[in-house]
Amino acid sequence: MEIVERVIELMKKIYQLDSKKFDKVRREILENTVHHFGPTTKGIEREQVYIEPIIKEENKVIGDSDNKCDFVFCEDDSYPVEFIECKANIANMIPHTLPFEEVKKSHKNKIRYLDTIYQYLTKSYKEPKIYFACYNLDYSRELENLQKNWGYHYMGFANAEEIINGKN
Repeated sequence: MEIVERVIELMKKIYQLDSKKFDKVRREILENTVHHFGPTTKGIEREQVYIEPIIKEENKVIGDSDNKCDFVFCEDDSYPVEFIECKANIANMIPHTLPFEEVKKSHKNKIRYLDTIYQYLTKSYKEPKIYFACYNLDYSRELENLQKNWGYHYMGFANAEEIINGKN
């Protein structure tokens, strides 16, 4: 039980941090979980992991160069790739009730960027998998807003448990 006691002590220290430091630690834990345990899609091997890559074709940047995705997992050009963007609380980026036009510009830009990448890769190579990693246990209403109301049916969510255990 020594490890359990150590984890409990670390958790106490984390939860005693001020909110800004707590948010940073929480984000880093999620990103490390994704980096260590990803990809989540069965059939996509972890041959290569790219952190915030710029997607290019013959030196032409695909999408908005100001936007990047946190992680991209792939084998090679003939296999699907998986994009994972980390958002500790998915409801902050994709609220379950707001129409797309009313969310923050930076959030719209990120989703549009991922859509551009999706469209390009689907047409030129293979359909990619796109997930938002989050801590939310129940994200069904936010997912419904993203997929049905906003029209991004090919984007999904994965919480930390689903990332560790493999979602699909």
